[in-house]
Amino acid sequence: MKRVLETACLGVACALPLCACGGKVNVENGSEEPTVDASIGTDGSPGADAGVDVDASLHDGPVVDQVTPPDGPTVCAPGVHLCTGKVLQVCNSAGTGYDPVQNCPYACLADQGVCQVCAPGALGCLDEKTLFVCSPDGLQQSAQPCSGLPYCLDGACVGCLTDAHCSGTWDPCKSGYCNSSHLCGTTPKPLGTSCSMGQCDVSGECCAVQSFAAQLKTLDIYIMADRSASMDNNGKWTSQSQALKSFFVAPDSAGMRAALRFFPLNDEWTPANPGCTGAAYSTPLVDWGELPGKASALGAAIDATSPTGAFTPTQEALSGLLQGAQARQALYPDHVVVGLIASDGAPCCGDCPVESAAGLGAIAAQYFQANPPIQTFAVYVDPKATDVMTEIAKSGGTGQAYDATGGPQQFLTALKAIQGKAIPCSVDFPQPDAGVLDPSTTSVAYTPGGSTTAVILDRVSGQGACGSLGGWYYDDPNMPTKVQFCPTTCTQLKNDKTGKIELYYGCGGLTP
Repeated sequence: MKRVLETACLGVACALPLCACGGKVNVENGSEEPTVDASIGTDGSPGADAGVDVDASLHDGPVVDQVTPPDGPTVCAPGVHLCTGKVLQVCNSAGTGYDPVQNCPYACLADQGVCQVCAPGALGCLDEKTLFVCSPDGLQQSAQPCSGLPYCLDGACVGCLTDAHCSGTWDPCKSGYCNSSHLCGTTPKPLGTSCSMGQCDVSGECCAVQSFAAQLKTLDIYIMADRSASMDNNGKWTSQSQALKSFFVAPDSAGMRAALRFFPLNDEWTPANPGCTGAAYSTPLVDWGELPGKASALGAAIDATSPTGAFTPTQEALSGLLQGAQARQALYPDHVVVGLIASDGAPCCGDCPVESAAGLGAIAAQYFQANPPIQTFAVYVDPKATDVMTEIAKSGGTGQAYDATGGPQQFLTALKAIQGKAIPCSVDFPQPDAGVLDPSTTSVAYTPGGSTTAVILDRVSGQGACGSLGGWYYDDPNMPTKVQFCPTTCTQLKNDKTGKIELYYGCGGLTP
């Protein structure tokens, strides 16, 4: 029988002449000479006669079963740990490489073969409502529910994480929101929001608030246009006609009311009456109507009229223009009614009692100083009419006559400028059915057309304090009768045909 005798080279001399460290030799039973087992190579790998046993009865050393060596070279001690970044690894049982154990949440400790789950002693959040403290060795987290402040963020207790966490905790006039410090704050709800006492004011208080709808007044314009024969020269009649017809159909003119008459009334060289009182001119040729609906009738009247008048009766034309405007204002007190006279010359030759610029200006001043006042605008289409038209405009409260000597576009530009200037940038201070409003509590809200969100306009001390951002002020801070708008705001309101203005008077605003 043959046995395999294990040999080693760990400091012990090998007595067998063919012994190799770590190898195995065959010993024949009763033989004095050993023979190499061909089943085992000198490097420990299986030989050609693998599987042949030798008799081990003649050897006193340990006898082991044959062991198959590992597939690759040894690179590590089995069970030893290694960290690659935050990945914890362990040497496999064969010592041929490392196998991953886990990805460490915070850090990898190779010497201990463990993962740290947090920074030692650090604070953090287990969830949005639970705080934790990291153990000194970083291996575990101890939960500590937030107290006082209900939520957890970045290792600290906070009041909120989103606006939703602040809803439902405030009164009807305030909305909750989560601020940058993650604490709940409040902001006033929109003006006019209903609450138990009435409405919410601008500061978010529930009060007996009064609100008044307001709007810029509708413009009514009575136009007196010159048809004297001199208007047929140099294209002046054509210029005036084209400009008027374009103005009547312009989108910006929509909503305003217009009426039209020409002077002189006929082709005779005599005034309608010896005193040139203007009574014959007070009733429009084309009666009042809203634009653009009335544009067709106004255009037809222009086309049916020719510049064939024999003289320029400015006194009776101006007087009749202002009489008709004043009558219209009495019928529609919530409108702004103005008169506009357009001419190419100065009156002369004793046709009417008043022909001087000063005398005609006095007529315009009479109506401008009336209650309610009627403003007179003036346009000249020939330089020789400059002085008369300028005096009429200055005395009629509009400052300066408009130059339209440059053709139809300049005339149209003048008409649009008159339209913009004629509409006052103010609304009346409201008069409540009972009590007296306290002007110090006023808020002015503007809701643009097509929107449902009101913008609170800034109050300024007066016109001189108006800046590029606009705003509003009182005509008289102590006894206001009107809310005036700054130029920037005025332009915005005039351009917004469907916008809405509301005046609010807040807590304590109604004094019995």
